[in-house]
Amino acid sequence: MVSHGRPFFYAKKMGGEVLENLTTPNNGSVKILKTVKDMIIFVSVLLKDIFDQERDFIWERPPCCPRCNHYKVWSHGFVDRIFDGFNTTLSLKCYRCPLCGCVITLRPDTHFSRFQASKDKIYLFLSDRLKTGRWPPAQSHSRHRHWLGNLKKQTKAFLSDTWEKGLLAAFDYLVSIGNIPVSRSI
Repeated sequence: MVSHGRPFFYAKKMGGEVLENLTTPNNGSVKILKTVKDMIIFVSVLLKDIFDQERDFIWERPPCCPRCNHYKVWSHGFVDRIFDGFNTTLSLKCYRCPLCGCVITLRPDTHFSRFQASKDKIYLFLSDRLKTGRWPPAQSHSRHRHWLGNLKKQTKAFLSDTWEKGLLAAFDYLVSIGNIPVSRSI
């Protein structure tokens, strides 16, 4: 079976490029050996400045592509993201590598990837809950319960069932090794 001039064990990734690191099919199944991830570069910016200046905010261009180290990346527009404390989306700058096609998104370093709340806010809510046994006043506690449950799951997966230093120390340690301590995925 051939699709667009390629054997069926080739797969297309976003942007029309082909992943060629695939195994030959076994019993009709295809296993991808190399996955293509979105590239996120965390930068030190203030969300208020992005909110005030909108798309006129001056973003610092990455010096090279983080995937292939090509010397230049091109502007690739903006992506809108929601952050706590703002009643509208904020536009984050994207760049694209002309060589490998990688799309790079710049994101504030105060936030975890895919989270609307800042790292400090998440830590504060978890800290209050673990110290007092009650959640701080807020509109909804369901996402806070998810953070606590996911922190317990991450601690159990990466440290041990009974990590003697406590969950807040586990939060700090998981951040220091590059994990998102309140992420659902392990």
